[in-house]
Amino acid sequence: MLAPAAATAQGTTLSGTVTDETDEPIVGAIVSDKTSKYSAMTDIDGRYNIASVPAGTEIKVTYLGYKPETARWTGKGTLDFKLYPDAQMLEETVVIGYATVKKKDLTGAVGSVGSDRLDKQRSPNLTTALQGAIPGLDITRSGSMPGSSGTIKVRGVTTMGDNSPLILVDGTPVSDLDNVNPDDVESISVLKDAAAASIYGARAAAGVILVTTKGAKEGDLSITYNGEFSLMHASSYPDYVVDPIRHMQIINETRWNEAGNPAGGEYPTYSKEYIEQYMENHMYDPIEYPVYDWKSRLLRSTAPRTKHNVSLSYGNKQVKTRISASYEKTEALYKGSDHERIYVRANNTINFNKQWTATVDLSMRHAVKNDPHSGSPIGAALRYPQIYAGTYPDGRIAAGQSGSNTEGAYLEGGEKKNTINYLTGKIALTYKPFSFLTIQGTVTPTMSFQKIKDMKKAVPYYDAFDTDQLIGYISGYETNTLTETRTENHSMEKSLTATFNKDFGVHAVNVLAGYEDYYYHYETMSVSSDKMTLPDYPYLDNANKNEVSPGGNAFENAYRSFFGRVMYNYDSRYFIQANIRGDGSSRFASSYRWGWFPSASLGWRLSKEKFMERLSPVLSNFMLRASYGSLGNERIGNYPYQASVNLENAIMFGAKSPEAATSAAQIRYAVENITWESTHTWDIGVDFALFNGRLDFTGDIYYKKTKDMLIATEIPKYTGYNAPEVNAGDMNTRGWEAKISWSDNIGKDWTYGVGFNISNSKSKMGNLDGKIQYSGDCIIRGGDEYMAFYGYRADGIYQTDEEVANSPKLVTSVGPGDIRYKDLSGIDGTPDGKIDKTNDREVLASSLPHYLFGGYINVGYKGLRLSAAFNGVGQQKVRMSEVMVRQQSFRAAPEIIMGKYWSLYNTPEQNQKAIYPRLNSATGNSNNYEMSDFWLMDGSYMRVKNINLSYTFPKKLVNRIRFDNLRVYFNVEDPFCFHYYPKGWDPEVNSSASNYIATTYTFGLNFSF
Repeated sequence: MLAPAAATAQGTTLSGTVTDETDEPIVGAIVSDKTSKYSAMTDIDGRYNIASVPAGTEIKVTYLGYKPETARWTGKGTLDFKLYPDAQMLEETVVIGYATVKKKDLTGAVGSVGSDRLDKQRSPNLTTALQGAIPGLDITRSGSMPGSSGTIKVRGVTTMGDNSPLILVDGTPVSDLDNVNPDDVESISVLKDAAAASIYGARAAAGVILVTTKGAKEGDLSITYNGEFSLMHASSYPDYVVDPIRHMQIINETRWNEAGNPAGGEYPTYSKEYIEQYMENHMYDPIEYPVYDWKSRLLRSTAPRTKHNVSLSYGNKQVKTRISASYEKTEALYKGSDHERIYVRANNTINFNKQWTATVDLSMRHAVKNDPHSGSPIGAALRYPQIYAGTYPDGRIAAGQSGSNTEGAYLEGGEKKNTINYLTGKIALTYKPFSFLTIQGTVTPTMSFQKIKDMKKAVPYYDAFDTDQLIGYISGYETNTLTETRTENHSMEKSLTATFNKDFGVHAVNVLAGYEDYYYHYETMSVSSDKMTLPDYPYLDNANKNEVSPGGNAFENAYRSFFGRVMYNYDSRYFIQANIRGDGSSRFASSYRWGWFPSASLGWRLSKEKFMERLSPVLSNFMLRASYGSLGNERIGNYPYQASVNLENAIMFGAKSPEAATSAAQIRYAVENITWESTHTWDIGVDFALFNGRLDFTGDIYYKKTKDMLIATEIPKYTGYNAPEVNAGDMNTRGWEAKISWSDNIGKDWTYGVGFNISNSKSKMGNLDGKIQYSGDCIIRGGDEYMAFYGYRADGIYQTDEEVANSPKLVTSVGPGDIRYKDLSGIDGTPDGKIDKTNDREVLASSLPHYLFGGYINVGYKGLRLSAAFNGVGQQKVRMSEVMVRQQSFRAAPEIIMGKYWSLYNTPEQNQKAIYPRLNSATGNSNNYEMSDFWLMDGSYMRVKNINLSYTFPKKLVNRIRFDNLRVYFNVEDPFCFHYYPKGWDPEVNSSASNYIATTYTFGLNFSF
């Protein structure tokens, strides 16, 4: 009788399985009693075993993202559990300033994107991955060169100065979003309005981007690998008339037009016989009569990219650690240019006890950019005519076009190496004396070191036949010149915050108070010498010590801040949030240093009201939001309130001999009362979700007014000072944005989702104290849209001498085939019979993009998933650059103008239909290519950004090989673009022919164990 009683007290082995709602095994679930005396973790098959468990013990199973389940162990058989997703736990949260909130409880304008979206869109960097992902986020690329990035604006233009947003990675400020490895990102939040961003005060006038990186969770024990191999090719190149015969005919026509079209002068540069016999002569003498394929010599059709990423995650109740390392190398579509980068990140959380927690995060980025000193040879590859040779048949450098030879400079002109090391850290200590009170102190140091070695080598070229006869040097490459640059910057940010967070029944209160200070130091030095004796020894001890030019610069700035926030909601129905931040910045004089920036927002969740209950089966969420607040902008340069003195070397002629001396002169007049630019913003928004959240919509309208922008003011020139800047400019921006998405599943195996977003903003100048600024082809003037195109109104192309004689002209040398302009006004406000810059130019169109849009579509069947993303611009005017439409210097003419320009070789009927003016450099410089609406075109486009096909192998299969997950994928980046640009040109690379947008094909493998 005693034996059974003893066995019952001692307990027996408890075993069983844990599966999810689809009967798939759950790996890593925690199975334990309430005291954790008896506990185990499920294996790859979802099984567990716990020895000596007494009968009657209550067993609980937990797994992140699932509802916990409990059952009582009877002492016999097995105990199996099935877990179901916890909808409340999985409810999306969004990172805001110094806190996280449920997305549905937001009262400010915040956009977000999670790691799931980034995983489906395997972009090489974060900047391009976010194009079209969040409404109101405007990202413009400059190309797909290795290491290239893009510019970011949040809700358009806010100031005439720096419009880049503040970027914080786990609370650490960074200068570039691409300093972060995309595989490390958990989520990205964009704070758009004052209510959301004002907690960051002076740095947040242009918006805030918060990046949260991945960390380990309790129960984690895994290693994850992701590898990619990519091939890239240019999505398009513009065509130019490079073949010898057509090029020589175009040059002859151009020179004949410039000479006034004298009879018999049709062949001023190349004789008729020379052109007719050129190809035949080439067969016998390819050196004197070359047909040189610059494009195939300088460019390659594809370039590779490789990336490897490994991460280790481990977590228990006391310590959670995630360490990741990534290596990536991208090559250009020409040899000698590549970009390598290494990322290392370690996120650590240590729970000492219930009250004390520490966070220690470290990250490192090492990047190396290699380039030929000559830079990109793409422009030469496309535009150099084939009648010029880059090298002789034996491989020696040829003259090119009278010494202008990009291939020679590219091959032998030296190299440039740019190395950057970027280090960041974050140490935070958190104390929770009570469950509702959290006190945290944080120290965040950053360091950056940059080294640039630029060695330009002399490139001689010799006679084609006499290899010892020096002809000259390639233009711009006459000496051996070494330039070394070293740049170092570091910052230190310290903060202390206290957060009270407690629910009193239906009342939820969150109060934040904090202090923050920041210091930044920048220093650079450079040394160059153009008297390097040994070009293959690029070190300064090889320089002539008497021919060395030093340079250097340094600056520092700092701020100190106090901030606070109160968030209150009643029954998750009525919401109030109030923020205030005071900033003191070293960029201003002590009397004008501090600024205080408050904001407030309200929210009303109508879906929780009783009068909406009848809609509850359909209406999941319906919330109205409104906010108003102000933000400061202190990014106005360094020491603007102080006078500047320049030091220069001067030669003083004394009685005996000239002597070197240092001279000094004040160049900037001090305006001590310069103070903050301030941006005042209101926003009204609506969020609603239907059909249990399957349909989700967010919409906002907003208005921003920026006051006290710095603009240059006039002072008498005899003072010798540059025009000082004063707070005298205003700007206002109106805009709206909307986002809608639908996601659902069909049965157990099929899932699908679609989403679309669109936004628009318009920035107009207010009072500028009567000042007008010109910037290239654009004007900045009170009452007009910021950076509006400004120029002449074209009135077609002159067809006859009579039209020329009877029309007002910009220059007297114009003739038939040149662009005619409208006489808009004169001194007295009426047309005066002449065209001049003062009276006959006007605002032509907006130069800024409007109706930015983006979207996605995805469909999945079991482990197979296909997704696509797109983005574009719905309305924009752009200027056709001269490289796009004009034959310049000795270079080839654009193919797009062939058969479409005005010419004496055309019939009158053909010239009536001409799209482009005649070939003429003289009137081209003074008349035809002046800024006018003649050269404006539709710049709108839609780009298929990404197509991704992936397959995730079934868990039962991968568990057999001891893997937790196995996925393979094929990704295409930038496969298609629909636009109105001329053939070969891309909307995002529209100003030169020296860059490209790449179509990238990527094969990837991802697994974890």
